[in-house]
Amino acid sequence: MIIASDIHPINNLKVAKKLKKMGHTQDDVVAWMADWMERGFEAYQALLPDADFSFGDQPSLADICLIPQLYNAHRWGVNLQPFARLTDIEARCLELSAFKNARPEAQPDAI
Repeated sequence: MIIASDIHPINNLKVAKKLKKMGHTQDDVVAWMADWMERGFEAYQALLPDADFSFGDQPSLADICLIPQLYNAHRWGVNLQPFARLTDIEARCLELSAFKNARPEAQPDAI
C-alpha cells in the first residue's frame, strides 16, 4: 500500500500535467516526483524482511507495484543508491519473463 497509495497516485502523469498547468517547471515536477518516491521507498524498504523478493522467495503483488515505480525512478533520475535492497529486488524481478515482458519498451506500441 505504501507504493500503490502513497507514491503512485501523486506521481502519475495527470498530476505532473496539473503541476505544469499551475506554472511549475519541468524541473519542479521532477523534483516533486523524486521527493515522493524517495520518501515512499525509504518507508517501504524499512519494512522488508531478508528475502529474495519484497516479502518472500517469490514475487508478490508488492513486487508488481514496486517495479513500475522503480522504472519511474530511473526515468526521472532518482538517486537509488540508498535503496540497494529495492534495486536488488528489481534485478531479480527483471530476470523473470513476466516482468521483462511487462516493461513499457516491450509493448507492441512502444516508440
